[in-house]
Amino acid sequence: MDYTVIKRDGSKEKFNFDKIYKHAKRACEEFDVDINLLIENFRIRMKEEMRSEEIQKSLYVTASSLASVEQPDWQFVGARLLLDDVYRRIYGSHTPVFDYNTVKERVEKGYYDAEILENYTEEEFNELTKIIRFERDLKFTYLGLKQMLEKYSIRRNGVTVETPQEIYFLIPMYIFGRLKNKEKRASKIKKLYKKLSTFKVFLSTPPMVGIRSLKRGFTSCAGLNYGDSVDSLANASKDMMKLITKLNAGIGGNAAYIRGLGADIGKGQEEHTGITPYLKVYESISRSSTQPNSGRSGAVTNYYPFFHWEIEDVMTLKNNKGSDENSVRHSDHAVIFNSLFYERLFEGKDITLFHINETGELVDLLGKPEEFKELYEKLERKRNITKKKVSAEYLWERYLNERYITARLYKTNADEMQRHGAFKDLPTVTSNLCVAGDTKIEVKIDGEAQTIEIQQLDSIFGNRQIEVKSKNIETDRIEWKLITNFAMTNPYAEVIEITVGGRVLECTPDHKIFTKNRGYVRAEDLEETDILDLNSL
Repeated sequence: MDYTVIKRDGSKEKFNFDKIYKHAKRACEEFDVDINLLIENFRIRMKEEMRSEEIQKSLYVTASSLASVEQPDWQFVGARLLLDDVYRRIYGSHTPVFDYNTVKERVEKGYYDAEILENYTEEEFNELTKIIRFERDLKFTYLGLKQMLEKYSIRRNGVTVETPQEIYFLIPMYIFGRLKNKEKRASKIKKLYKKLSTFKVFLSTPPMVGIRSLKRGFTSCAGLNYGDSVDSLANASKDMMKLITKLNAGIGGNAAYIRGLGADIGKGQEEHTGITPYLKVYESISRSSTQPNSGRSGAVTNYYPFFHWEIEDVMTLKNNKGSDENSVRHSDHAVIFNSLFYERLFEGKDITLFHINETGELVDLLGKPEEFKELYEKLERKRNITKKKVSAEYLWERYLNERYITARLYKTNADEMQRHGAFKDLPTVTSNLCVAGDTKIEVKIDGEAQTIEIQQLDSIFGNRQIEVKSKNIETDRIEWKLITNFAMTNPYAEVIEITVGGRVLECTPDHKIFTKNRGYVRAEDLEETDILDLNSL
């Protein structure tokens, strides 16, 4: 049978197997593979008339399909054939020619952020491109290269516009572009490029895609506290959608506060429907929301403490045994353990499960072993709350079994996170207890009193000692206290205005305001009879 090739410019010519053989032979060099096996399997995929890009794809897919435990080298042959196709699409040849003008052209086409042209002269840029080692692209396996191109490269009309080494080079070029010390900048660029291109350092998806692109969304994961009230559970839905679509973030969902199935609502008028219906809502939101520039839809991992009333059931939400109605298979799940659990596990003792709404601040004490143990044991002795005992060994075996079945049930050790983590005031969770970024605060920066906007902390925090005026409610005095951390939690949060004595405070509804008559009260719960302390605003 005669075969016809439709070339990229639309012209047609008779298929030449010699070209394919030479092309395949070059990819097979250095590997212990039989090129004739590749050609034979490729022939099976041939059609009477094929476009040149179809032929190329058929060749590298055929090569990768031959990979096995006995013949692992085919995965590298497939990668080289795919890589050659990428080079030819971008540069029209087997050899990339990457320089300042290449990037300038991509900036003009809207592929890259123009900032890079402002940070480097043409001479500086071209000098730095000498560190690029395109031969490192040959280290990819087929599946590794395929994922790199499909998930992390900038694509237009489904086609990648950059090579892996260009991605690895441009990431540090953008990250360190604003450094004034050119020698230091070049050194940092070279070090990070080497670590990225030799697979010593791996970045998460948002920075891999976002750095160099026009959409600067670098958030990989954001914590979201679901709470337990009607308002907080509803707000979590809205916040989740915004975090995924606006900030490109995956979600670490704190489901710890949601009370369990059968728990009292109000004063016992109703029984709670349990945690699963809410998790299914959040799962639907995550799957319906796409992360811009990230190559993936939203993703959620929900976290539950080991003492949650429904912990036995939530461990099984991922497996295929239940129905769709009582499963949450498209989210991931994690159990929070601590030293008390492990002590009882090793001693063969029971643990007690509670409805979270009856445990006070127990969840907040995770990561503080002594305080947690004191309250936990006090709750175990308490008579007028709902609780049940299960064997710690049984719960651990259940965890391990589900972990084995799904490979997607995770755990976190709260005490170890506290001991080794960067933040020393666990539990560290994101919150919307915030004020507006332009809120003015009185501070001392290295001992010098100043008034700044709270958002200015972003540029000075970490390099200076900063104290802020704080209300000591025990002594009723205003004191200077060291700022140990700060963060912008949600740039899209709803804000309300509180006006007192001509002063206006913009804050989120959950922000706590100190009142002289009721102590701390959520901003949205303030009443006309509340007496606010102006010094605490």
